[in-house]
Parts: sequence; C-alpha cells; structure tokens
Amino acid sequence: MSRAFARAFLAIALAFAGGAWALDAGTVHRVAFGDGDEKVAAVAELAVSADPAAKRLLQALADGTVQVSGDRVMIVDGDAGIDAASGARIDPLPESRDDVIVNNRVRGAIDSALAALRLLDPSREVRARSADA
Repeated sequence: MSRAFARAFLAIALAFAGGAWALDAGTVHRVAFGDGDEKVAAVAELAVSADPAAKRLLQALADGTVQVSGDRVMIVDGDAGIDAASGARIDPLPESRDDVIVNNRVRGAIDSALAALRLLDPSREVRARSADA
C-alpha cells in the first residue's frame, strides 16, 4: 500500500469514526508483536478508534516507551507501568522486559496517525496548533 493511499485512507476513516471504544487486545498485540504490515494495519486501527487510550499508546510507541513481557504489552514510565490494552496499573513491573521495535515505515504510520488525531482533538487550541504545523 502506498504511503499516500494509507494517509488518505486514514484521514477518511478518521472523518467517519464514531465514538470511542476500549482498545482491542488483538490490535494492541499486533502493534507490539506483528510484522511490519501487521503493525501498520494495527496503527491505522488504533487511529480510527479515536480513543484517548489509542492516542496514548501511539504516543508511547513514538516515544519508545512500549515494552513487552511474555504476551503482555505495557507502557512504561520509569518504575511505573500500565497495561496498554486495559489501562490497568502494573505493579511491580516484570524484571524481564523487551522494547517494542518500531522501524521507519511503522514510525511514519504512527506519526501520520498522531497528526490526524491532533486534528480531531476536542481542544480547539490543539487543533489550531496542528493545522498550523
């Protein structure tokens, strides 16, 4: 799928997205463990959901703070962590954790998704800053 087509699809899908819903555990698993195509598709699914939790996960992926332990996907900030799908606090964090790898193609999809979500943000100021960027 071409990058331009993917961006156009994402913009259209976001325009027609209804309300927010909880993050799908399968989508979260694919964004962490999938191959490149699966990760890009999962990023698009997260963006279309327009869920604040999806935005938080996408930003954590961009920031490099998503880790996995076994099958669990976590957003980690220092000694604190939350389950990426449920939002449940993880305490204590597992000692054995691996960073989620995000290649340039997936990073581009994440950046596009975050940009689209900022344009749809409920805050007028966030939308205005995004439109000016």
